[in-house]
Amino acid sequence: MLTGLLLFSCKEAVEPDLKNKSITIYAPADKDSISSSPVTFWWEKLEGATKYRLQIVKPNFDKIQQFIADTNVAGDKFVKQLGPGPYQWRIMAYNSNSQTAFQVRSFKMDSTLNLSNTKVILKTPADKVETNIKVQTFSWEEIANATHYKIEFENAVIGSGVVLSDSKIVKGSTAIQYTWPGAGKYKWRVTAVNDNTNTESKSEWRQFYLLLDAPTALKTKKDSIVHADSCKWVRPLTAVSDTLYFSKQSSFSTIDAKVAIPASTESFWLADTIILPRKNTWYWKVRSFDALNNKSMLSNAAKFYMK
Repeated sequence: MLTGLLLFSCKEAVEPDLKNKSITIYAPADKDSISSSPVTFWWEKLEGATKYRLQIVKPNFDKIQQFIADTNVAGDKFVKQLGPGPYQWRIMAYNSNSQTAFQVRSFKMDSTLNLSNTKVILKTPADKVETNIKVQTFSWEEIANATHYKIEFENAVIGSGVVLSDSKIVKGSTAIQYTWPGAGKYKWRVTAVNDNTNTESKSEWRQFYLLLDAPTALKTKKDSIVHADSCKWVRPLTAVSDTLYFSKQSSFSTIDAKVAIPASTESFWLADTIILPRKNTWYWKVRSFDALNNKSMLSNAAKFYMK
């Protein structure tokens, strides 16, 4: 108990009483009119404070229609996207022993907000994601002062042979489902548009890889083959060639051998000459390629013992 009391006394001595102190606020100033978003809330750090509690509401604290933010901030800035209309915000500083009173400021977001300093943040799917699912949901963070969004889809590889140049207009949402035409490397981006100011803001391009369906790897009878026997698999309909991968580990942490199989019109393929060390258990997978060299997902692993 004595040790606890000593520690508590030391803490009180280190952290000063904040009850009669106030925060110097830089922005937004009281009754300010702001014409661009996001808004940076900025204040001077108060000596002895460990954090600040910041709240933003619309239109004011006496008649709250929307609670925009209620957050604890360690630094001296907080950034938030806001749409047109009246707002109030308040801030207080605190430590483990005491806190200041809330200081309140009012401001207004202009109805003619400019998007030139706004950045559209893409959410899903992640950059360079690989999948064989054609229908995907694309989403982004909301820009409060945008009247609509334009999402663009294009080829990521010029001269790939797959023609794609498409765009969609999205209103009242920050997501859209899109069906890709076929395997390939594509890119997408989102533009936020404000019709009131004729301004817009584009996101960065993000890559999206649509792969072919995975081939089906088939086991041989008894899971045991001699050197002259073959592995067997089913190639996807749109594929024209395959590559086989062999490993001694089921995890495929290392690839011990790789065999490229030339193009053929046959739907079932037999590899007659697979040169692998004998008296070993081998795991193998297959990846197929189409005429434009777009790859497939890897097949599931199959296993055999080389006599």
